[in-house]
Amino acid sequence: MIDTTDHNIVSGIGVRLTTRASLELASRSTIAIQSTYAAYRDILSKVYGPYDKEKNDSGTYVDWTLPSHTSLHLIATVTFVKVRIEAPFETDSMSQAIYYENKYGPTLP
Repeated sequence: MIDTTDHNIVSGIGVRLTTRASLELASRSTIAIQSTYAAYRDILSKVYGPYDKEKNDSGTYVDWTLPSHTSLHLIATVTFVKVRIEAPFETDSMSQAIYYENKYGPTLP
């Protein structure tokens, strides 16, 4: 992921851990996707410790914030599993945005 304000800076990387199943196969692939997600989640939990939270907005995902302030996001949709790793700057920026949104409410469009 390239920083939108400075194209010489990479703010993170996203990697798909499974191939993307077509939506027509979603009903048959969901069990395999969720099983793969759970296996990655369990392994990453052994390596990095407990995750911050498991969420279910548009798909299942968990987050880890590492001591270096790098963040790791494991994401599962109905058709694929991916991991996103964000640089410390991006992690800190998102933490500040969440803090201010919780304190003052969401920004207006």
